[in-house]
Amino acid sequence: MRAILIDPIENSIEEFEHNGDINEIYEKIGNNCRTFEVPFVDENTESKDSYFCDEEALYKRVGGGVMPKKYRSDLPILGRVVVLGFDPASGESVDCTTPLEYFSENVCLLGTEEIFHIFTRLRA
Repeated sequence: MRAILIDPIENSIEEFEHNGDINEIYEKIGNNCRTFEVPFVDENTESKDSYFCDEEALYKRVGGGVMPKKYRSDLPILGRVVVLGFDPASGESVDCTTPLEYFSENVCLLGTEEIFHIFTRLRA
């Protein structure tokens, strides 16, 4: 199924063919990911894009983050993100049908310094 990898570390957004295996999500997220979460579902997209990320990224000090423009949080999603579509009727992941350009226009990639400033500001 069609998926998107948002990589703030390499400053890239690319499409890939997801084989449906949960282990591939762990591999794409990287950083020895042991458990992932879905902190954001973009309801504005046809395929209800779900953002999968490393649930323990904060503790691992990964180098970068992702901030979707429609995300309702002051905290970025840390590390690499795998985006898959979501079928609310079945609860299953499906093809991400959103054009690649949408992510370039609607997702901010943040570097380590930007992440540091966000967390420093929140601690003040």
